[in-house]
Amino acid sequence: MQAENGMRAGQLTLGRWRKSSASNPSGSRVEIAELPDGKIAVPQLTGQGRPALVWHRQNWRDFSAE
Repeated sequence: MQAENGMRAGQLTLGRWRKSSASNPSGSRVEIAELPDGKIAVPQLTGQGRPALVWHRQNWRDFSAE
């Protein structure tokens, strides 16, 4: 299965979801999944039933560095 933007986070079973280092202690939380093809998936809101954004690894690095 190829990961695409808008897929439900729960459908991305090949990636292991974890809390991103971009999360902060005040409760703002970012979950990411590293997918086998090297892409990064981020749910648009919290929860596996939500649509996910799928990023190329370099695009995620650029975005999260700002």
